[in-house]
Amino acid sequence: MRTLIVFCLVLLAGCSEPVKRNASSSTPTITPTSPPPAANSGSTSLPTPARVIFLIDLDVIARATGGQDLMEAQLEAASKGLTDQIRDRAATIEAQLMSEREKMGASRTQTQQAQLARQALVAQKELKDLKLEAETLIAGRRLEIMDGFRERISQVATEVAKKHNGLAVIAINDNILWIDPAVDLTDEVLAELRSRENRGGATNNTNKTKDVITNPFVDEVNPGETDE
Repeated sequence: MRTLIVFCLVLLAGCSEPVKRNASSSTPTITPTSPPPAANSGSTSLPTPARVIFLIDLDVIARATGGQDLMEAQLEAASKGLTDQIRDRAATIEAQLMSEREKMGASRTQTQQAQLARQALVAQKELKDLKLEAETLIAGRRLEIMDGFRERISQVATEVAKKHNGLAVIAINDNILWIDPAVDLTDEVLAELRSRENRGGATNNTNKTKDVITNPFVDEVNPGETDE
C-alpha cells in the first residue's frame, strides 16, 4: 500500500513539472508547392499556317503573253540559219565534185572513177554530219529559249507564291490529272505579268528594234544580232 502511494506521488510530480523546450528547435515549415504561372495571353504564339505547294500552267501563260509565238519565231530563225548553212555547204561540195569531173574529162580511168567515188562518199558523210550537228544545235537552242522563258516566269511566280506562304511552285504537265483551283496560281501570275508590262517594268526594254516582237517576258535581241 505504501509503495502504491509513493508511486502515485512520483507520477503526480512528473506531470506537474513544466515542459522545457529547446530554443534552438523550431516547428518544421512546409513550403507549399507554387502553382505554375498563368500563361500570358499576350505572348501566346499562334499556330503557323500550313505552307502550300502551288502549280502554274506555263502553256497558258506562254499563249496569253505572246511568248509562245516569239519562241517559235526565234526557233524558226535559228533553224533557217542552220538550214541555209547546210544548203550553202552542199552547193560548195557539189561544185567541187563537178570541177573534178570536168578536169578528168569524159574518158576517165578506173583510178579516176574510184577517186571521184571516194570524193562523193566523203562529201555525203560531211553533209550527213552537218545535218546531225544542225539538229543538235536546234535542239540546244530550243532548250535555251524554253529555259529563258521559264526563268522569267519563275521569278514572278516565286514572288506571288511567297505572298501566300507557298512552299514551292510546280509547272503543270501531263502527269497531273487534276488540281484544286485553290492551288492554281496561273491566273494570278499572268495578272502580275500583265501588270508589270503595263507599268513598263524593268523587264520591258523600250528600245526594241522593229524586227523584235514586243514582249517583256521573252529574250531580248540586240540590234544586228541574229540567232545563227
